Amino acid sequence: MSLPSSDTESDSEADFVAFDHSYRHLRRIYRSLVAAIRKDTSIHTVISAASQVLIQFLDNVGNRTFEEHAQTQFALLLRPAFLRILFEHRRVFHAIAASEVSSHASSTIVCWVDSVLVKIADAAVALISGSNEVDTHTSEPWRPQREDDNLRGASQLPGSWDLVGTVLNSQHASPAAKRIGIRLLFATCITLPSVILVVEDEIKLIRRRLLEPLRQCVLNTVTGGFRANYSSDPIVEQERINFAMMITLYAAAETELDRCSKPVLEQPHTLSCLLDLLHVVMFPDDVVTSLIVSTPLTELDTAQRIVVDRYDTLYWLWRTWDDLRLANTEIVSLTTAAWLYHTPHLLPSVLECETRPSENDPRLAGNAILHVLFHYLSFLKSHPANVERNTRLLHIMSETLLDLLREDACHHRHQVCNREDLCTVFYELWVYIGDADDELSVKETLVEALVLFDTTVMNSSILKLIKDISIDFMERVNSLLGRCMQPLTSRRQLKSTLDFVVCLRHSNFTALGHTTHDTAMSLFRIILAGLCEWPRVTQSHFAATLFVALSQEKKPSRMKVLDQAKLWHIFTTAGPTDLYQAAGFSQMIAEAWDCLRDVLLLIIRGRFFGDEEALAILVCPVICRALIHLLRQPHSHVNFILHSPWTATLLLELQNVVAADAPPLDRQGQVLQSRLRSVAKSLIDALVSQDIRKSGGPDKESTDETALVTCIRPDIGLQLVLFAVDLD
Repeated sequence: MSLPSSDTESDSEADFVAFDHSYRHLRRIYRSLVAAIRKDTSIHTVISAASQVLIQFLDNVGNRTFEEHAQTQFALLLRPAFLRILFEHRRVFHAIAASEVSSHASSTIVCWVDSVLVKIADAAVALISGSNEVDTHTSEPWRPQREDDNLRGASQLPGSWDLVGTVLNSQHASPAAKRIGIRLLFATCITLPSVILVVEDEIKLIRRRLLEPLRQCVLNTVTGGFRANYSSDPIVEQERINFAMMITLYAAAETELDRCSKPVLEQPHTLSCLLDLLHVVMFPDDVVTSLIVSTPLTELDTAQRIVVDRYDTLYWLWRTWDDLRLANTEIVSLTTAAWLYHTPHLLPSVLECETRPSENDPRLAGNAILHVLFHYLSFLKSHPANVERNTRLLHIMSETLLDLLREDACHHRHQVCNREDLCTVFYELWVYIGDADDELSVKETLVEALVLFDTTVMNSSILKLIKDISIDFMERVNSLLGRCMQPLTSRRQLKSTLDFVVCLRHSNFTALGHTTHDTAMSLFRIILAGLCEWPRVTQSHFAATLFVALSQEKKPSRMKVLDQAKLWHIFTTAGPTDLYQAAGFSQMIAEAWDCLRDVLLLIIRGRFFGDEEALAILVCPVICRALIHLLRQPHSHVNFILHSPWTATLLLELQNVVAADAPPLDRQGQVLQSRLRSVAKSLIDALVSQDIRKSGGPDKESTDETALVTCIRPDIGLQLVLFAVDLD
């Protein structure tokens, strides 16, 4: 962006000074008496000049041709204190004009304040909608009539700013007066907080007082036989904008009362009318179906943007219509889909909004997005694969839910991670999505999300899907496994399927059935056969996950179909710095002492950094278990292991870890020590004992609970890791 010229800078500074002087003059002059204003013509000149500066400034705001600092100036005009001053000026000049008009004449009195109020109303909408609402929606032939209607409507407003809310439910006010009243209240209660980024106490009070007038206004509007559509008729467009502002104001008013712990009586009829208004705003031309929700609006007009851009309005919608069984809630799902589709760059702050009506409760956001997922899943089931799908929306939804799950897991809220319905939808979505590149990205995100659920939740979800014969879940899984064994299957598709199989087997190994396990083992055999021919990076990526998958096998006889020599070759040539393969292989290993010993030494000595340091702390107890298992085997190489100088080095390092008088450690060292203390003692006992089979460690199989996590490798992406949860 080029810097403004000096002329532009001087003009901008002059405009700022003119606005400041006009604003201050109007604040001072309103205190004068009516008589003084009548006699002192110089005051008339000052007021006329000030009003022209304000009107020109508001035109620039409405046309969006203003400097960045102009938003701060505009906020001054929206404050209740200044609007009260304007209404005082208006009362004075109406009184002066009325005294000059014959009592027998029929006329409408309009003054400069009415024009300023109309400009404020239009500029506020243009500012928050991001477009020039006046020029976009009003063609030239309609503009004079619209301006005349607005001025007449402004002249019918009450004499005081504090009474403007009463015009909403007035039986005598014209539609134009109600429209201007709604827009002025919207400017103060919605636009002003958006500009100054805070909701002042006075604004909160105005919002609370608006609920009853708004409720009556909504009822009168809907029962009065309203109608609107995507017509180019400017009158229709204006009505839809008014409806959007009514919904936004009602949501703000009820939310404010809720925050003050003031009970709000349930108004089913009012809520039904609000849904009707929302339908007119978001999708007035047709019934909302799963197809419509799954293919959100690619462009938003002013009315739709007013609703979609207000996160507090969305939270209120989610809280009010949180149950899919309620009638006409499809329009809420469509609104949620539009919000997700058009504001993905703001999703990291999905839990933050101005009023926080639900104390950052992620359940509301999770429910709302889940409702959209239900519609998307219904669309996938009812339409053939060749129908165009909005994968971008699905990717945004899965990423957002992944963020919610991470937030829930990090803060131990257990409001999302324990949701069986969400876990079930993720499993079902995975088998219905295709294998195009953008769809594979969604599948990878779903795998990341699945491993964040509690294991019991994953188990219940799998059982539910298997028992539901209408879904044919296992048939689809087996079909996907069979398709991956075709020669032309891409490596990315193969890896995505391998990750999903690991999740399935981790969720409920027994419930999957022999057919699925046999098919999965055939897939593992094909992957193993190709590993040696693939590039080293790809080999490492696949091998680590393959080792995890094989470690889950409960029936050793199935392992006979695999080439054991290749398994050993792949792992032993990986090197001691490949934590991912070490973590996977240590779950299924029978030998490989040297490699695992070197990995453990590197971990204890703190040779892994960044993300790998956290992973090393997670997997080190599993590696210790694998070493203990090796020492218990009745093989001749045990004596060699015990007398190796590297084994003696490992023994010294382990003794330092468990020593009571160990020197102070940093935070990472303390965590590593707590993870290793118990299992390290067992490994030390095994190493120092002359008879390994009589060492202090238990002879029974380890029954430690394992957990599945995902890591993002900088070189190749998603990687699954299995580690022991509790080793005490």
